[in-house]
Amino acid sequence: MKPKRWSSLVACLLFILTIVSQQASAATWRTTKGLTNELVYTDNVNLAADDERGGLSSRIAPRISVQGSGRGMKLNFGYSPSYLYRFYSGGDNGFDHNLSANLESELYQDLLFLDAKANGGLRLVDPFGNNPGDGINESDNVRQNFSLSVSPYIRQHFGSYADLKIGYSYSKVWNDGFSSSDGHAADFDLTSGRRFQIVDWGINGSIQQTKYQDGDDSIFANVKGRVGYAINRSWRINAFIGYDDNEFLDQAGERSTTESGGFAYGGGFTWTPSSRTSFDFSVADRFFGTNLYFNFKHKSRRSVWTASLTHEPTNARNESLSSQTFQTTDAFGEPILDPSGEPVYIDPDAPLFSSEDYVRRKLELGYVRTLRRGELGISGFYTERDYSDNRRDTSGYGITANYSRNLLSQFNGDLRISWTNNSSGDGSSDLTNWIVAAGINRQLSARTNLAFNLQHRRQVSDEPSDEYSENRATLTLGTTW
Repeated sequence: MKPKRWSSLVACLLFILTIVSQQASAATWRTTKGLTNELVYTDNVNLAADDERGGLSSRIAPRISVQGSGRGMKLNFGYSPSYLYRFYSGGDNGFDHNLSANLESELYQDLLFLDAKANGGLRLVDPFGNNPGDGINESDNVRQNFSLSVSPYIRQHFGSYADLKIGYSYSKVWNDGFSSSDGHAADFDLTSGRRFQIVDWGINGSIQQTKYQDGDDSIFANVKGRVGYAINRSWRINAFIGYDDNEFLDQAGERSTTESGGFAYGGGFTWTPSSRTSFDFSVADRFFGTNLYFNFKHKSRRSVWTASLTHEPTNARNESLSSQTFQTTDAFGEPILDPSGEPVYIDPDAPLFSSEDYVRRKLELGYVRTLRRGELGISGFYTERDYSDNRRDTSGYGITANYSRNLLSQFNGDLRISWTNNSSGDGSSDLTNWIVAAGINRQLSARTNLAFNLQHRRQVSDEPSDEYSENRATLTLGTTW
């Protein structure tokens, strides 16, 4: 990253840390530090279709996780830089950075608030290129990515009649080897207060401007009014009407002639039979068509089911801002004690690396079950990205299954199977990836563990030059203190 980019990021982080330090004395802190050492052998270092070559690499990754909560503040911070050294000739060595930081702060009691978020990790440039998975393999198809957003806002209560929120947000995204971008956004949300228990209402609006170093500015703007009626404690019906006024960018970074605005309306219902189950369903007509939306979650003592379907205008930059490298809570909502110590994989469901705007349609499914001696997790997705040029449309789908089990008193085993597919709208590209990985973990002491993992990966394509297979063995020594 260039010095100028570093200085901007550091200045913003110092401002946020100043806010945190003023409230730190009243917070409860948990800090976890650790070091991970990996020795990796792969029989296809550059994921080639022919003339594969093997190689041995070593990666060392110190890490720190800080979690704090107290009066008027909540902080989750995880950072893990890693240095990769390739022992074979011709390999490039260097640093990668994985970062997740989230701050929620109350600056003035019940009036002024500040949210801030920073994230860093590796991202795909082209979803139809080689995906190195975790950065070990050599590939020009990944870039270091950093994103930052700072969002001050005010809340005002008008007795029990209404609640008002007015906010501003500044964001910045850096991509190594590409130009950076700045974003400015403002929003308001006026909702009914406690007095309206049977009939509730709300009016909200937002405008977001993205300034790229090259090309025109992208603008997303909308306003919406809604009303809801509670039939009983479990059922509520909802309706809304609004207007979208966007200025999309095309592939060249110029204003698109594709229709990107107009009236919006729709309705649906919310079903909450218990505190453990909720289901939101709606039908909405917007400038990109009539679509179904839903969000479902059911949690029991041992399992969690989730499902959602969304359709929203966005771009690669906004997807970067919403990503999170380290997850701070598990599927049951419980905090992860050492989030920066979790494995990090490059997301295969990535947009094309450009400033072009599009409509993203995404279905996500998830299931997690705690077993007597282990845990099973299954997740799936289906994504469509509709660009102004239909030939650039992309679709992708995949499913991942994870199973972990306590084998003996000091031994754990895990198995991961992943299948993903990406295809282009004009039919010129179609990629399918399979990954099967199995490992065993030995607890050497209360703070040290040794793991051995085997992985097989295969990519199938309609272009023979894009096909490859890889076998990998990884030995990992990890410690915390």
